[in-house]
Amino acid sequence: MLSGDGDPLTPVLHRAEIAKTTFSNLFRVLTDTRLPRNLRLRLWRSAVASTLIHGCEAWELTEDVKKKLNGTVSKMLAKISGRSIAEEASEPTSPVLLWIKDRRWTWLGKILSMKEDRLIKRVLLKCVDPTPSSIFGDVPRRSIEWAIATASNETEWNRYRPSKRASLFGNKATLLLHDNISRCIVQ
Repeated sequence: MLSGDGDPLTPVLHRAEIAKTTFSNLFRVLTDTRLPRNLRLRLWRSAVASTLIHGCEAWELTEDVKKKLNGTVSKMLAKISGRSIAEEASEPTSPVLLWIKDRRWTWLGKILSMKEDRLIKRVLLKCVDPTPSSIFGDVPRRSIEWAIATASNETEWNRYRPSKRASLFGNKATLLLHDNISRCIVQ
């Protein structure tokens, strides 16, 4: 979804409102402490979070967008988990930003594995800064040629997903890496 003025917050605000409505409709179930917390979180992920991040592959992940997502998610998760909003904001029970980055990584892999004549691939390759560190950050000595070759093998490509690297490098380093890739994809 694009806004006429190019504001990157517009599609996120739209998805946040839809997700809040879904959360509101499921509020009694999601906050019912008679149900196991894991079950309530799984329901939230499948019904609310999936609604929130629908179409996220095309979002521009600016700091304002990340703050809005973090705030929206933290308020909902605090009601489910019993933790404070601040606790959820700093150490979320469900890492929605990492899920978004995983989905964008998958999307990038699909584009890179397309045939050379596909317009979206040609546009992406024109806007990419060819400096390996600007694209892959914490994945050492990688190039766009490496990415194209690796993306053609889905299993190999998925070894480098942001969530996989988060376990190796920590969430903050992985999120910074993905920001570099995002600048290449959405500009």
